Amino acid sequence: MGTENDIQKSYKGNTLTMSLVALVRAFRPLQWVKNGLVFLPFVFAVDVAWSTDDLSQVPDLLVKLFLIASAFCALSSAVYLFNDLLDRAGDQLHPIKRNRPIASGMVGAPLAGSVMIILAVVALAVMVLVEPLLATAGGLYALINIGYSLGLKQVVLLDAFAVTSGYVIRAVAG
Repeated sequence: MGTENDIQKSYKGNTLTMSLVALVRAFRPLQWVKNGLVFLPFVFAVDVAWSTDDLSQVPDLLVKLFLIASAFCALSSAVYLFNDLLDRAGDQLHPIKRNRPIASGMVGAPLAGSVMIILAVVALAVMVLVEPLLATAGGLYALINIGYSLGLKQVVLLDAFAVTSGYVIRAVAG
């Protein structure tokens, strides 16, 4: 993805478009592939959750998994917004991170905070609708990542535990 200057040049004065592109960049969509882990258990659930002899359940299971993955995309984006809001001042001084949408000022803190809350609420609501217990997994994922942003990333081993647990939670949620 380009820098903020590339975005400004591409959309020549269309502030709304620039803001939307910057906001979507702040969601870090390239990281969403990690949420594909929710599909992994499906492969290993043959003859447990579904059978190759009766594929009638597969479409419903795949829709649920797609909703779960989408909810984790929204939740992980909310977590990235939270982290970038906390780290904004430090990121502004960093040669690469200063180009992030929040650090560069392309996305304001009030907008980022509002969207963060909306994404988290929608994600948890979708999880409750799909399977209420999933909201517990989503809440745990959010809490661990908030802890990571608030300081666990500075503590050796706890940082690795926090990052690794995100993968495990997504796989278990599937």
